[in-house]
Amino acid sequence: MNNPTTQSTTNVRRKELVDIARRYGVAIVEDDCYCKAPYDGVSYRGLYPENGWYVTSFSKSISPALRIGCALCPDGLAHDLRQVVFANSLGISLSLIYVANYVLRHPKIDEIQDRVPHEVCSCVTETVNRLGQFDAQWQADVPIIWLNLPTGWRTTAFCQAAEQAGVLLSAGEQFVKR
Repeated sequence: MNNPTTQSTTNVRRKELVDIARRYGVAIVEDDCYCKAPYDGVSYRGLYPENGWYVTSFSKSISPALRIGCALCPDGLAHDLRQVVFANSLGISLSLIYVANYVLRHPKIDEIQDRVPHEVCSCVTETVNRLGQFDAQWQADVPIIWLNLPTGWRTTAFCQAAEQAGVLLSAGEQFVKR
């Protein structure tokens, strides 16, 4: 699932992107933070094991409070991964490791993970119903709604009005390379 458009990359497109990445020696990082299962596509790691990375976290599948995840890197690059993680977070605190261990081993973890998509679906459905007449893209089990604004509407003004009403939005421009 691509953030923020909620579209998925087809297997054909994934293979095309891998061919381009191979040609130019570029790594591909697949951020599977929404962990939509069962996964029916081909992973970039599977297509491009020499330079395909896979990262995920538990903040979407269990709780936003659980800010920890994992990464799979190409063979021989674990040291580089460790350095990047440490440089960006100064490592993971021991208390967070204990909390994650407790949560992931909790006897009700399967039930919790089964309930999360239902809660997300409920919130997304209510939001989409309220948006009614607007052109929106969504997937019921992903906590993102891509709203195409009507002609003449300005993104900045819309986001400011929404914030004044207590709704926080991110404009599409925030997801585009400048």
